[in-house]
Amino acid sequence: MDINIKQISLLDKIFDQNKRNYTEISCQKVLRGERFSYQLEIKCGENKFASVSVNSTLKECVHIYRERAVCCDMPTAISRNKSAVDDNYLTFQPAMIPDVLEPIENSLGRIRICEHICLLWVRVDIPIPASNAIEPFLKENIKERWVYYCCNQGNGVSNRFIAMSSFRNRIMGIQMYKFNIKGFLQWGYNFYYSEKSEYKINPYVTTSADFAFPSGDAFSVYPGQKGALPSVRAFVFYEALQDFALCKLLEDKTDHGYVIKLIDEIAGKDVRFAEPPEDEAYLFRLRERIISELQVIRNA
Repeated sequence: MDINIKQISLLDKIFDQNKRNYTEISCQKVLRGERFSYQLEIKCGENKFASVSVNSTLKECVHIYRERAVCCDMPTAISRNKSAVDDNYLTFQPAMIPDVLEPIENSLGRIRICEHICLLWVRVDIPIPASNAIEPFLKENIKERWVYYCCNQGNGVSNRFIAMSSFRNRIMGIQMYKFNIKGFLQWGYNFYYSEKSEYKINPYVTTSADFAFPSGDAFSVYPGQKGALPSVRAFVFYEALQDFALCKLLEDKTDHGYVIKLIDEIAGKDVRFAEPPEDEAYLFRLRERIISELQVIRNA
């Protein structure tokens, strides 16, 4: 049987091979305690099935998931408020996009390739601005900074909509580190209802709360028979938090300003919430540099 396996970055969302080309990755530096995720593209010639197993003494640490596409029935915020959006979406039209990650048991398996409005004035000790409105807050001497995004942060800033690239999701970790963000909010973990919770929806059929929000805004996990199934977006955001932690590790050995200098130097620009790096390989270059710096410090 002719089998061809290609290791692909988790930042890519895999579509039909005729539509997109994916760059093979050979390795990625990680530190003890981190989780490294990637994708395998398996071609089996004329066969419809492939057997997958892990042959390693570390196989208990390896978990394999089968990727499944769902209907991204409301890809962008443009359908909601008719405002202009940037071009960092995978599609502006409804499409089937891979997002559900279904585990293959024991890492061994056989897979198929309002009318009245009351206005309130609220005083907050910790303001939590949206990522597209945070700039004025960054200029103030706020002791504890937080940030959030929801359905309206669809233009130029990070979010986890299904139709967005995974790079757009993951860059949030570096942005939060640079601006010393202490907390993050995103409302939709498992909201499987229509807008205002008027009725239940099937998240495998409609991913937009029945056309209320951009697909993926309302939930980050899917319901499964044995509990929640993670989405690609949840995995990627976890790695964003690992990027944040890696920066903090170097900061402990140097200082915050030193790490910020690396972040901007490798990006070739002043990285901000509304001005992320343009090259998806940036995250890997930054991680390589930080881990190299840590190795030099350890060996000094």
